[in-house]
Amino acid sequence: MLGLKLREEFLGVHMPETAIALRTSDNQGAAQKSPDHILSIIYPTADVETALKAISAKNSCRPIVLMGDRGRGESHIMAVMHHSIQAPDVVDARLDNQLFTDLESYRKSVVL
Repeated sequence: MLGLKLREEFLGVHMPETAIALRTSDNQGAAQKSPDHILSIIYPTADVETALKAISAKNSCRPIVLMGDRGRGESHIMAVMHHSIQAPDVVDARLDNQLFTDLESYRKSVVL
């Protein structure tokens, strides 16, 4: 098992807003914070892995479309994609701990 557990704010009676902004005027957007921050609030889903493969060198110069209903994680995935390009070493180290199945091919093919 991955040993994942819900953060404290999700254990209460009322669910908080989960939408994130990528950039904000006060520099608190997900793309403006450290890669460790965004990687600490996501789960290693197949959607995240698929998105990272989509930005690999093998798929470079191809458009990427993220589709999903509100709350499906598109903003979170975009933030992870941003950080995987800006700080690939940090993302690689974190993903090693989150058991992505095909991390070696991701590492060899990420666009820098």
